[in-house]
Amino acid sequence: MFYSLSDKPIEKEVQAIIKKKQKFERMVVTKEEALEMFADNPFKVKILSTKVPDGSRTTVYRCGDLIDLCRGPHLSHTGKVKAFAAAKHSAAYWLGDAENDSLQRVYGITFPDKKQLKVWREMMEKVRDIFIQSNRHTQEEDQ
Repeated sequence: MFYSLSDKPIEKEVQAIIKKKQKFERMVVTKEEALEMFADNPFKVKILSTKVPDGSRTTVYRCGDLIDLCRGPHLSHTGKVKAFAAAKHSAAYWLGDAENDSLQRVYGITFPDKKQLKVWREMMEKVRDIFIQSNRHTQEEDQ
């Protein structure tokens, strides 16, 4: 799905986080610490159990109240983001298996200035229009 007005609430929330200039803090933790940290999240427990070797360490990042598994690196703080858009969203089955839970994914994009964001949005609108025209053409051929 391409950018739509329904993504505005996400963008509004991100703008509030940007204004707070929340620091990204890289933390190196043992596998055991990470398993304890994410014990209430079966998806992260599965990742840690299968991807992180016993006795080793992994990285997590803290930003405000959020702590998440991530390799990084990141910007030093959220205030460095100058232009943000929620690009699209999608649903996917956990591990690609239809027998598993369906998860929601949100894709965002940032730019060093609002002018570049505007250019990107205009380009996405053109792509959307081409996609719609192509589908209409295909549907007309099928009839």
